[in-house]
Parts: sequence; structure tokens; C-alpha cells
Amino acid sequence: MRRSATWIAAAVLGFGGALALNATGDNSLTGERAAPSSVATLDLEVLFNGLDELKDLSNALQAKIQELKQDPARIKDEMTSISQRLDTQVLSPEESLGLRAEFHVLNAEHKAKLEAAALLVQIEDGRINRDLYKKALVTIEAIAARDGIDLVLLDDRAIPIPDSPTSTTREVQANILARQILFANESIDVTQAVIDQMNLDYGLGR
Repeated sequence: MRRSATWIAAAVLGFGGALALNATGDNSLTGERAAPSSVATLDLEVLFNGLDELKDLSNALQAKIQELKQDPARIKDEMTSISQRLDTQVLSPEESLGLRAEFHVLNAEHKAKLEAAALLVQIEDGRINRDLYKKALVTIEAIAARDGIDLVLLDDRAIPIPDSPTSTTREVQANILARQILFANESIDVTQAVIDQMNLDYGLGR
């Protein structure tokens, strides 16, 4: 396991370097220590799920999705009607050819409408997430300033470590490296405080 060996080697080298400094009597790194910092954590998924504004925006987006589905549904009904005529009616070659051509045109239009609707939904969903994230950053900064917090970290402890018997070294190490916070006391979590403040601001029309 090359990566693990690299981690171990780095740790050993770092420890050896520290011993070398002490052995030579170099105390240049033992000067005045910085003042302790106040650190907090925030769970972004819990934050978003607790926002009243996101619930309202999601409901509005669902209504928009239903609206966007109406045109493709109408076209689909026309296609079904043409298929039924082709299957049940005795038609001249010209009539049959005309209906088949109309069906293909409608089919292309139906596909284009669906793709356009999906893109519009993705764009709107992206805008919602971007705007709420920006609002969250402003609120987090205000709460940090108010409570004397120097650093707020994204709580990523929910990232799972694969424990399947078939999990590869690459899969396990990828998730280990993706998780930055290994332990955090729940008392430093500010997620609910940010939710409460953002919901209050939203209720006041801010």
C-alpha cells in the first residue's frame, strides 16, 4: 500500500527532524505561542434542509416543473393519437406517409422540449443553491464576529468510509482523504444558530 507507506515515512521524517532540532539546542521554534483560536463546525446539508426559504423555493420550483411538463404532455397526446390512427384506420399511402412524418416531427419536438425543461430546472436549482450559500456565508461571518469565533469549518464527518469486503484501496483512501474533520465536539457546532438566524431574516424579508 504505497500511499500508507508514504504517510508513515513523512511522519517518521518529521519526528526525526524534531529530534535533530532538540539535539542541536535550536530553540528558534519555541518562541511565544499564538493565542488560542475559537473554532466552530457547520453541517451544510443540515443547514440547507432547515431553511424555510429553501422549502418555499423548492415548492415554487416544483410548480414550475409541473408547468414545464404541460407542453411535452400535450405533444405526447398528439403522438399517441397519430399512432392510434395508423394502427386502427385504413389510410391511403399518402395519408399514412403524412401522419408518419407528423409523428416524427412531434417526436423531435417532444424530445427538445424535455431537454430544454430539464436544463431550465438545473439552472434554477443551481441559482437557488448558489444564492442560499452566499446568504449562509454572510450569516456565518456575522455569528462568528458576534460570538468571537475565529474559524468555521465545514463538518464533513458524514462522508462514509467504505467497509465493503470488495472496497479497493483507492476507494477507501479517497474517502479518508476527502474527510477533513476526524473529531469535533458537538458543543462547537453552529449549524442550528445559523438556521435560526437565516429563518429569522427570511421571515423579516431580508
